[in-house]
Amino acid sequence: MENQKIERDSHMNKKDGVYFLECLAKGLNPFTGKEIDNDSIINDVKFVRKFYELRDFLQENIEEDVESKAKKVPFVLKTKEGIATRPMPISNFVDKINEVNLEENMKKMTRTAIMDWLYGNDYLALDEDNSKYITEKGINAGIYYDHRISSSGREYDVITYPVNLLNSILDLIESGELFSDNLISKIVRWIYHKNFIYKKLKQVCSTRNIYGWN
Repeated sequence: MENQKIERDSHMNKKDGVYFLECLAKGLNPFTGKEIDNDSIINDVKFVRKFYELRDFLQENIEEDVESKAKKVPFVLKTKEGIATRPMPISNFVDKINEVNLEENMKKMTRTAIMDWLYGNDYLALDEDNSKYITEKGINAGIYYDHRISSSGREYDVITYPVNLLNSILDLIESGELFSDNLISKIVRWIYHKNFIYKKLKQVCSTRNIYGWN
């Protein structure tokens, strides 16, 4: 993460938004760079997980904007070798796919279609707070929560996927059954994220002084 700060009254662009969300996910005040109090609701594990999800979603949106302007060709999976070598989160999985397969003037593979496939096939679901969780089917398939501790001592869980499931997803991408450029998926995910942000900010602002971060 770049060493930068956001002015409170400045107009925030998409890149600022990525930085803002990453700061919150790491327990930092994006305006000052200082750590947020551990007892703040911002440090709740559900918020931390969602901040990372929103950061990835916004970063993908930025990349898609750049790619659409550059008129790049659709992503093509040319090889599966060296990708699903160990259990990993979907964000790392997608990074590995692009690292091995991406060529000049090719659009990047994004996590959107993969996540929608996982939801659509009941490996993941959303609870009443719109936070995702692993279903019984997902647990039986080997998906699990990897408990981690950040450099600042904050604890959080990352949903991690087994090698066999990741290889199945690679097969779907290779066969063309799972596309990275799916307009319906993009619309569904945009509505989902927008609705979550609205509900959570309304909840936070009604119970806490959000500008009182230290």
